[in-house]
Amino acid sequence: MEKKKLTIIRTLICNKCGKNSKDSNGIFVANEYHEISITFAYGSDLDGLKYTFHMCDACAKKLIDSLEILAQVGEVGLWE
Repeated sequence: MEKKKLTIIRTLICNKCGKNSKDSNGIFVANEYHEISITFAYGSDLDGLKYTFHMCDACAKKLIDSLEILAQVGEVGLWE
């Protein structure tokens, strides 16, 4: 049987602003942080690369608000 390494996440850090996922009492609040992955397609200047990073709610909202064309919005589980 193959052994797998267990990784315990102690904190998340927003790659945009550097804020960490612990509140002022040191409590882990992961629900305010989001993992974002972007995979670049064949022919792109970034062909074959995949970027994965974390953003806090505030930075994610700023990113979404900065889009020239509104992003598609839906509830989890309702995408077609």
